[in-house]
Amino acid sequence: MPQGTIRSYSDSRRFGFIDGDDGVSYFFHQNSLSDRSARPSIGQLVTFEDHPTPKGMAAKEVVIQGNAHKVHEDIEQGDVLVSKSDRCGRGNEILYEGGRTYVESRSPDEAIRILKENARKGGFNALINLSRSRCTHAGFFDSHNYYTVHKFEATPALVKRVEYSVDKRRVSESKKRVGQLLGANASELVT
Repeated sequence: MPQGTIRSYSDSRRFGFIDGDDGVSYFFHQNSLSDRSARPSIGQLVTFEDHPTPKGMAAKEVVIQGNAHKVHEDIEQGDVLVSKSDRCGRGNEILYEGGRTYVESRSPDEAIRILKENARKGGFNALINLSRSRCTHAGFFDSHNYYTVHKFEATPALVKRVEYSVDKRRVSESKKRVGQLLGANASELVT
């Protein structure tokens, strides 16, 4: 029987998705649970029977085995994540936010490059809530020459990929790593 972890579930719609240990995403409905009175929630470990459908794979006879705990892993990336919202990608979680920062430049690409460089120097791997504005300035000596200045604002953030595990050693090591990153208050931030 395949195993997996519940990735998402909507109480109002009564369906969700399971991340299978085989790397496949499985759709399931409340009616697919072997115990119909069970309350599915994110992070629960399940076993199920896989069933192909025209829209993808589905899980039938889903049995909730127990709860898993959050594990924070590094995001495999070569560059700083940039987001116009406070979301930083599916399956990722913001652990810490720095203070709002901004850069002005005549080149938008240069402004973004500087923001990313400053984030890296501060130990951050993401920029969230990015906003852009621009204004026109007159030349210093000649008021007939105008140029545009681009202002980018963002909040640097430390982002980790969230997985779920029942391996107590892995959970403990994850909490320890996050604690070292965030300092003494990590136990309050990590669930």
